Amino acid sequence: MLSAAFGIAGCAALFIPCFPHIREPWFFYAVCGILLSSLFCVLHTAGWGKYLVVSVSILVLLLFFIFSGAFRNGLFLMANDFLIFLTGKTGRIHPYFRTDGTAGVHLVTAIYLTLGSMIASSESCRKRLYSFMLLLACSAVSAVGGFPSSSWALPLCLAALLVRLAVPRRHAAVLRSSRAGWAALLLPLFFAFVLAAAACGCTALLTESRSAGTGAAAEAILRRLHAFRFEPAEKNCMPEGRLLRYRPPGSAEAPMLRVSVSRPEKLYLRGFTGDSYENSVWSGLRSDQNIAFAPLFSTLHENGFYGQAMIASAAEASREARTEEFSLRIVPAGACRQYRYLPYGLIRSGILDPAYIGDAGAPYAWQDPESGQEILVSCLSGSLPEWYALSLSIAGELTSADPSDPEDSPDAAARFLRLEQAYYDYAMQTDRQLSEGAALICGEVFGTKPESRTLPEILDLVRQTLADGFRYEENPAFSGTGAGSEGSTDVLAEFLTARYGASVHYATAAAVMLRYLGVPARYVEGYLLTAEEASAVPAGEEITLTSAHAHAWAEFYLRGIGWVPFESAPGFIDSDELDRVLSLAEKAERGAGGSPLFAQAELRYVSGIHNPEPETHEKPLPLRWKLSYLQFVLPVLAGFLTALLLLIFLRRQDAYHQAMQTIRNARTAGKYARAIALEYGYASFLLKKAGIPAPPGLERMQQLNREARFSSHSLSAEDLQEAEQYTSEILRLCRGKWSLRERLYYRWFRRII
Repeated sequence: MLSAAFGIAGCAALFIPCFPHIREPWFFYAVCGILLSSLFCVLHTAGWGKYLVVSVSILVLLLFFIFSGAFRNGLFLMANDFLIFLTGKTGRIHPYFRTDGTAGVHLVTAIYLTLGSMIASSESCRKRLYSFMLLLACSAVSAVGGFPSSSWALPLCLAALLVRLAVPRRHAAVLRSSRAGWAALLLPLFFAFVLAAAACGCTALLTESRSAGTGAAAEAILRRLHAFRFEPAEKNCMPEGRLLRYRPPGSAEAPMLRVSVSRPEKLYLRGFTGDSYENSVWSGLRSDQNIAFAPLFSTLHENGFYGQAMIASAAEASREARTEEFSLRIVPAGACRQYRYLPYGLIRSGILDPAYIGDAGAPYAWQDPESGQEILVSCLSGSLPEWYALSLSIAGELTSADPSDPEDSPDAAARFLRLEQAYYDYAMQTDRQLSEGAALICGEVFGTKPESRTLPEILDLVRQTLADGFRYEENPAFSGTGAGSEGSTDVLAEFLTARYGASVHYATAAAVMLRYLGVPARYVEGYLLTAEEASAVPAGEEITLTSAHAHAWAEFYLRGIGWVPFESAPGFIDSDELDRVLSLAEKAERGAGGSPLFAQAELRYVSGIHNPEPETHEKPLPLRWKLSYLQFVLPVLAGFLTALLLLIFLRRQDAYHQAMQTIRNARTAGKYARAIALEYGYASFLLKKAGIPAPPGLERMQQLNREARFSSHSLSAEDLQEAEQYTSEILRLCRGKWSLRERLYYRWFRRII
């Protein structure tokens, strides 16, 4: 009964929090499940277990046929809850079932709770372990995988299994007859909770280390798993957002990517992209953001709009676009295979995943699943100035089109602008967020007073800030960056104080500063093929990008184009390219007759509005007690106590009837000596409980007992009748001495009369 109670409580703590449509707290269903499992255990003890499964199954089938519509709706609602969770965890869009309101949730929960209670009680009474082992495995996977289960799930499931292991069949008699049996039960239970607490502590350390970047041991484990999946050669030289882990490459000649370009030119191949910065760690979209923006990206991708291919979408929308294409083949060598390494001028050609939320860090299919050949990527030729001119041409087409001329319809441009506006709103919401710590650091540099600036002013301010007294150094000796050390100082603060660092530090500072000044920005890691290197490569010839090409940069969102690279590290800044873009922006039409949508000089951004990230609770919230819960808890506790008392009575009733049946069987079989010894033992037990002095006939019964146990004399039926009369007399004396309360106690609770 105890193992079944722990098992169903652990099941409730494991699964109930995973379904937001279930409004009641998990412990309410846990108590209800304990009550049901206790009732089923009582039925098993009373010998009705063989009818239990059939009866409950028939009841469930009746409920299903009577309320089939509500059951189906409730089942789909709970399935949608799980799909929403998968969307947040995997960052992929999952189609949901169509439902009608919230009907059927409680019906489905009640049915599954009843079935779970029946299984737990049946497995416990039949001394089976498979269900408890499976439940414990599920709770462990839930704890490590970050499922929204209660932190009590793992201890309760572990306690259920250990209690079941601690009470095998051969110990059942000990528990019924000896006080030592309770120690045999409680001691394993104590160790179960100790082991469960240790397991929960290790799990909490692992999950917190994964989200906050702390804990060297857990970080090493996660890193090994990542390397096993995506970096079999362990040659990746980039920290993938964890700045404390950054080390300069040991060899600048280690191959990372093999690239073939039909028209060699400067290439930024974007891999890992960080949307959120905190505690020296860049990470992707949070689970709640994946869930919130899944409908947006579903709509964008259905309309063929992808953030990675926005420039190509602009070219398709423009009638005046004069762009050239080139092909690009990318084969990984030592680079991490978890990310795509895609250029900024990408043309969507079926390689982008329409189910992916966001536009960075998605897994990349390096080979075509049908042909098995490396996938060729098509790109638009040119660089930032050409792409920006393209976006301005779209704005011009939209304003100069003649609505009365069907051939001069601006529908394509207008459609692109609507989709781009939705994507821009997404970027403004997600990629201007800063933690309070990062905002304080930037406040010390730029001041906390809000100021309005144009984009050219902001870009120039960030570049000048990172050029004033800063120097590039590949291996900065920051505190907290030693092997296995985490440190207490933010890497961004140390970089701004020391005024030297590598590309990852310049990129982090630039992205954080742009966000603080109001511009959507991100942190990017990947590989850079410079214009000088590209000019020396013949068309179509394969070039190997080594660890020397590994690079980190910031990117900001430019209206009408999307994400564009922003260099702030010395030696990588292409001032001529950005000056050409800003010159185009300054010359763009203004006023009522023009479209200032892409005239970046007219867009102003306000500093200090950094949208601090809200607190997320990937772990279950702590339980908050409310007085209203008493109306649920008290009846359930009363029912549980009633079931417990009933179980105790039935067990003692069964023991009493078995003892009496043993005496009757001995008398029927003619074993008078055994029957007399049992009668004497029962009478002596009653004398001890009642505290009656030596009654008449005691010496005679002692003599009969000695003859029955220690002599070979044959005893007759008359001797047994004399012993039965003596026992009846003792029962009469006990009833006469006991009060009404004592008689009820010994009759209905202790069950000895």
